[in-house]
Amino acid sequence: SGRIDNGLRTQRWRLASLSRRSLSVTVRPREMNEKKTWRIQELHGALVTPFVIQIVFMILASMILDGGLCASIVMGAIIGHWLLVLWIALRRRNALTKADTVLIRSGFFFWLPVVFVVRIVLEAVPGGM
Repeated sequence: SGRIDNGLRTQRWRLASLSRRSLSVTVRPREMNEKKTWRIQELHGALVTPFVIQIVFMILASMILDGGLCASIVMGAIIGHWLLVLWIALRRRNALTKADTVLIRSGFFFWLPVVFVVRIVLEAVPGGM
């Protein structure tokens, strides 16, 4: 049975090993600013979806007849995304934040414009690509 005391939830459990005495435990509600943490193992769907999207983007980019420019941009974004996922997985494996999960799910789309700009800048530099 539970009861409310000054905004805190108090629950009582009867434990057989404590000679039939009841134990009172106070459970504080979660604070509003407390962040939910995820584990990398819980993000299976978040890892499969970008992989499938990246395969589709790579197939479409490789069919464009531009000498491989689009394919190289997409490949650079794919490599950048999975290096970022690896870095997040190694550093924050058991305590992923909301920002980490957003980067894991859609980091590929953040990398596309970055790789595009880097590719264009490198082509403009004499002796570049």
